[in-house]
Amino acid sequence: MGRKILAVIVGYIIMAVIIIGGLYGAYAVMGADKAFKPGGFDITLTWLISMEAIGLIGAIIGGITCAKISKNSKGAVLSLFALIIVLAGVNIALIAMADPPTPEQTIRTETTTANEARVNAQLNMPIWVAALDPIVGVVGVMIGAMLVCPGRCDPKGPGSAGD
Repeated sequence: MGRKILAVIVGYIIMAVIIIGGLYGAYAVMGADKAFKPGGFDITLTWLISMEAIGLIGAIIGGITCAKISKNSKGAVLSLFALIIVLAGVNIALIAMADPPTPEQTIRTETTTANEARVNAQLNMPIWVAALDPIVGVVGVMIGAMLVCPGRCDPKGPGSAGD
């Protein structure tokens, strides 16, 4: 049981670090003008594709990590799915409950810092983008787990028949 919990936690942390680092790296390469539509914080199709591709890569590596640490336990991988879905649900709820952005939070200027851009982009993010993230996450974790244990992971994990 401890190995499964560790697998879920480490898999999620690895996934988060890759996604956060990847997004900061992509933003550094693309810059605000390619990530956002002119003058505001509405994301471009290029940024959306980059964001979801980085999310998919992070989720695949998180799924691989979870499956390897748990020794191919289906329960650990399903728990990582559940964690992704629960945290995404919280994120969607927070977006839905948030006050609409103020005019200052919708206008991008030459002096807007990367951190201000990140915060304002979240405030201006359409809810469907937030709803897409857990789908990409679950698919990525599933792909990663299947790379470690093709077919089906052992639902009982280590110590089950056939180990």
